[in-house]
Amino acid sequence: MKSLVRPDVSIDTISLCWYNFDSGFDLSNWKYCPKKSEKQYDSFLYYKDSVTLIYIPAIHLLMASFSASKVANGSNALPYRFEQYNGVREKVEEIIRMAAGQQLKIADSFVSRLDVYKQFTFKTRAEAAQMISWMQKQPNQGKSVKTIYSDNGDYRRFKNGLVLKAYIKSDDPRLLKDEQERLKPTVRIEVECRKTARRKTLGKMVSAEGVLRYPASWVGLFNYTLDKFRLTGKVLTKNNFKKRTKEILKKEYPKSRPSTINKYLRILCSATDSDKKKKVELINKISKHGICPFCAPNEYVLSAKSTVSPQQQKTIELFRQCIATKRERNDNKCSILAYPLHFISIPSTKVIKPAIFDSS
Repeated sequence: MKSLVRPDVSIDTISLCWYNFDSGFDLSNWKYCPKKSEKQYDSFLYYKDSVTLIYIPAIHLLMASFSASKVANGSNALPYRFEQYNGVREKVEEIIRMAAGQQLKIADSFVSRLDVYKQFTFKTRAEAAQMISWMQKQPNQGKSVKTIYSDNGDYRRFKNGLVLKAYIKSDDPRLLKDEQERLKPTVRIEVECRKTARRKTLGKMVSAEGVLRYPASWVGLFNYTLDKFRLTGKVLTKNNFKKRTKEILKKEYPKSRPSTINKYLRILCSATDSDKKKKVELINKISKHGICPFCAPNEYVLSAKSTVSPQQQKTIELFRQCIATKRERNDNKCSILAYPLHFISIPSTKVIKPAIFDSS
């Protein structure tokens, strides 16, 4: 069953745009940034309280880029929750008012970039490092480009603006020392979406308010990216991985001899890229069956758990609001409109008649 609302992914960096922005304000406190190429524009930059504002006079564009989790919690090691939207909105809008002298609303802006992440905690740093090592050894998928950062991170991207990063968050030097000490050995898988990929996954003009308030878009983006890099599915223990993968390979290659199946299994389990082309083919085969090409001491799922659609979330919030209002009034004679709990597992395209009951 889908989660009522609570996702297991969070937003980190998000970039917002206001088009046709009026340039009539004092730029003396802004930093001038000359264009670096003929295809770019001169811009002005303003930074305050983890919020970066960028103004491009030539095209009347104002951008605000910030970590939602950091603005909401003071640290991007802590997840942003959709209930924190109003607090984040007030902080960002106040900084824009101070810097540009105008009252802009996040509700009127559009998303140009969105970073979503999921974190995995381990008992030891060695286990966290094992996960990063596996990702670094996994071959590229399709036309993606890959970069390895020592033993701490893995970075891969497509030219369309879809990026996936994996690194040990508890080793992040940007965290304060006490934050590093409190954080258990943690691997963060972070996806970044911009340019063509953002338009394809989120839409051409996606509302910033909708993205920040409704986690369904976070889950969809995260799982879409993992699927493009063949990282969806369940992580199994080594014995279970061999057993399950062998069954899948027999189905995918019904005419192959047992010795050939064993060879394919060795290629999948190998830490080298001696047969990279074949390994990519085998990873594509097992990923279709919900198996992640990685073994770990404990089993878990890399992809994000599903949550309700924005329409269903609005219904749930309205229902809760009605309950809260009724409790404040202490009116036992008033009946309220409510949807049955099983509604959350039914596709939003299906029309469900609400049930009326007396909460007293």
